[in-house]
Amino acid sequence: MMLTSTKAKFVNQHAQRSCSIWFVCHGHRIYLREGDSNTSDVGITPSVSQGSSVAESGLQNVRIPLGSVHSRSNSSEVEDNLASVQYESSEGSNYISEANSARAYEGSSQNQSYIGMLKALENMHNEELRVRKDLEESLALEKEAFEALKNQHEELEMLYEDALKANSELPANQTSEPSGAHGQDFISEFSGYELEAALQIQEGEYGTTFRGSLHHTQVVIKMMQPRNYQQAVRHVTKLRHPNLVTLIGVSPDPPALIYEYPPNGSLEDQLGARHTSNHLSWQTRICICADTCAALMFLHSCHGMVHGDLKPGNILLDSNFTAKIADFGLHSAPSHPASTGELSFASDVYSFGYVLLRLLTGRSALNLDEVMQNALDGENLSGLLDPTAGHWPFEQATELAHLAISCRDIASDNRPYLASQVWPVLERMRTEASLSSRSGPEEPSEPPEHFLCPISYEIMRDPHVAADGFTYEASEIRRWLNDGHDTSPMTNNPLSTLDLFPNQALRSMIQEWRQRHNL
Repeated sequence: MMLTSTKAKFVNQHAQRSCSIWFVCHGHRIYLREGDSNTSDVGITPSVSQGSSVAESGLQNVRIPLGSVHSRSNSSEVEDNLASVQYESSEGSNYISEANSARAYEGSSQNQSYIGMLKALENMHNEELRVRKDLEESLALEKEAFEALKNQHEELEMLYEDALKANSELPANQTSEPSGAHGQDFISEFSGYELEAALQIQEGEYGTTFRGSLHHTQVVIKMMQPRNYQQAVRHVTKLRHPNLVTLIGVSPDPPALIYEYPPNGSLEDQLGARHTSNHLSWQTRICICADTCAALMFLHSCHGMVHGDLKPGNILLDSNFTAKIADFGLHSAPSHPASTGELSFASDVYSFGYVLLRLLTGRSALNLDEVMQNALDGENLSGLLDPTAGHWPFEQATELAHLAISCRDIASDNRPYLASQVWPVLERMRTEASLSSRSGPEEPSEPPEHFLCPISYEIMRDPHVAADGFTYEASEIRRWLNDGHDTSPMTNNPLSTLDLFPNQALRSMIQEWRQRHNL
């Protein structure tokens, strides 16, 4: 029978020729190779050159012992050799199993690495979410700051427009410093001898205030510290506004500023006069609120000034009870008031809230904020209002009280803006008060002096500003110019231009006054 097994063929071809080999299959001999007696008995160690095929068959390092030349191998020896081959095969299988186990372990290690990578990625993702959240919060804060800046920009624009409207009758040469020729037309210089007869009325942080008479004119004399005098002169001489007290002169030695003293004194005097029949009506009080607000807006917007000491004693009242702020021009607005604690525009708003409370109640209590808040919470505002003002319209009084409380907010950022939030309310209230049929005994029927044309001394209907800074009735000043005059009717100085400019702000005020007096 021919050999078919590859292993059997290999053994038959490569075994020593002296060996007799029985090939057995299932207990039956299928082939016999007889040994060559001429060949000596030598041990053989077959080397397997093809590592991959031997590894698969498990026959690495197989040793087949061969008998001597003169002895013949029996079946038990062949069976022992086959058992050895089977053992080597099983050992090879163990190697394969161990290799598989090693690969499985290696796979497990890779899984652990993957898990570690996943955890690292998860941590990175969480960190990214945290950073994104922080960025979103920062963006929200930036948006909020942008909105605040936008509101502040709109506030400044409104302040600028209101200031232009209120100051439209004043050309540039009227607001120049007194060092120029035009400035000296408006500002007089007084000597110390002329100031000696004045009487002291109050003393403040920046100097002592006196009241007296100069050149038959009632004046307020503000004695200055020498270190503050030059700065005050530079600032104050630039300012012209209907609701600022008029500067009529200066004194370099001793350093002093001389203002007009309106005939009705200060708001403090009026509120403290409890035993007089000439009380401020609620209509007049609302007008005083509006006048004071207009003056503050002018200081803040046009010149960047902070009043710094706004109070009823520094609000003077002319013959028509028009409010005129005094003691201004001594403070400039700081760049960063929140960080330095210096005075700011918000400081004036806070003081303005106190003025509103005084006008509503007539009281001067230190805890007036708390008293007003309790009255609003307890719906007892009517019991707190000053009865000498007459019958306040409840809605107006309530709205004005809430406005005053908001101005007195401890947090300066929460206080309202004068131009965008306070002025519209007061302007509307003043219009309503003007249309009211009620009028206090203190409201005179004669027009304010600045309503009269300096040429004809009649109430103007079409006021125009000339190059000299004065406002005239359009027809009167044109007649003057058409007659060949090129000088000012008031100062007799040459006019730099013959152009005229309409004074819209003054025209509106005159029309309002005419409506109030049914003219």
